[in-house]
Amino acid sequence: MPSDRRIKKIQDATSRCHGAILIEFAVCMPVLIILLFYIHDLVRIKRFYSQTEFVGQQMANVIQNISQKRGAENTSKLRITQDDLKYAFCLANLSMFPGTTIYTQDANYPGYTTWVQMYRVVGAGDGKAKCTHRWELSAWNGEKPPKSIWYACLSGTHNGSKITYYDTAVTPSQIYPTLKMGSGDNTTEEKIIIEVCLFTDAAIRPAGKTTEKQILGLYLSTPSFRLFGRFRFYFHSVVIFTPKKGLFSDDPPPAS
Repeated sequence: MPSDRRIKKIQDATSRCHGAILIEFAVCMPVLIILLFYIHDLVRIKRFYSQTEFVGQQMANVIQNISQKRGAENTSKLRITQDDLKYAFCLANLSMFPGTTIYTQDANYPGYTTWVQMYRVVGAGDGKAKCTHRWELSAWNGEKPPKSIWYACLSGTHNGSKITYYDTAVTPSQIYPTLKMGSGDNTTEEKIIIEVCLFTDAAIRPAGKTTEKQILGLYLSTPSFRLFGRFRFYFHSVVIFTPKKGLFSDDPPPAS
């Protein structure tokens, strides 16, 4: 039989072990919670990037399909119009904003919406390129809720965009790092760049959401953004494609 003294030593060791486990639990639990929050944020951020990229791809597909059908019917007309771009924008955004939730209605507005920039880039000879147009499309147009899709044909660089607008001949990578144009006499070459991102408006917040993290559904992460006035632009995705011949011209798309 073990002596009382030996039993006491075993009991003391067991008590110390229980105390160590409690201390380890107290230290590790907050770290585990923080790790779970970061994993949640990373998954959500990746999803936002996937969604904006998909919107850009869908817009490119819709525009190409419209131009192909219309060109087969009547080659004397321009194959794309302002309404075509608006409809392409609405259709592409259904994957992110089902139904009419693309519009900033009071009951459904999540605190962010989609912003699309489209650039027409043409060859300028010697492997260089230049921009001829920039189109801006968004469901936000200052009204609450908006009545229609905002459309504008513009020029110049927008601070919220990752694309740099040049209307003179420059190296394609100066417009966007991954943009490539043919070398030599490339004056007949044409590219369309579609940039999609989400933006928030500091003047319009949904009920119960006052911070950017709350609006984006994040706990700890602060994603990078581009600031323009009271607007913040997040999760930029860029799609570059070669349009069908005759899709656009040096003149902006006409009204339908």
